[in-house]
Amino acid sequence: MHAKMPETPLGFWVGFAIVAFILIGLCRVSRRFYWASVPASLFVLYQGWSFLHSNVSFRNAMIRELGYSYFLQFACAYALPVAALALYAFYDYRFRKPPAA
Repeated sequence: MHAKMPETPLGFWVGFAIVAFILIGLCRVSRRFYWASVPASLFVLYQGWSFLHSNVSFRNAMIRELGYSYFLQFACAYALPVAALALYAFYDYRFRKPPAA
């Protein structure tokens, strides 16, 4: 029994947005969580993109069956936690006051 791909990539975006919110929430609690959040988000990115790169037959079938825009959104959804964490880190270290010591 094969898992069926959703008809729209909205499920991927929502899933990775939840992951990004969790990682950013941890970093909001303490800046020390960046040490865990950055590798976790990079691992998600690596897993998604290496899967698409190594599994050429799946990638070609996805493009053929669901279209190139679906493929791009599928690939970009994996980058959402990294991009969100980078934007939050910029905000955190640039505009937020450092924690009181």
